[in-house]
Amino acid sequence: MPATTVKLMLGADIRRAALDAPTLAALRALVKTHFKLGARACRLLWVDDEGDRVTLTADEQVQEALALAGSGGRLLKIEVLPAAVTGA
Repeated sequence: MPATTVKLMLGADIRRAALDAPTLAALRALVKTHFKLGARACRLLWVDDEGDRVTLTADEQVQEALALAGSGGRLLKIEVLPAAVTGA
């Protein structure tokens, strides 16, 4: 399967990237590489066809998001929300 171009958004920083496999693991690796997040946890969200922000938690959801974006002739846009740093 050829790579699919997606948009990754972390705050105001937006980047185009090539996703080699339609899996959550591949998407997470791409995000961590492009934004230098290292081992830091993050949530990945996208806006579905009904305008809802949906959290990606499984490969099937990544594949559905890619299919819906592609059917509309758009790139899939992924919002990246790094986990809050906690501690006292």
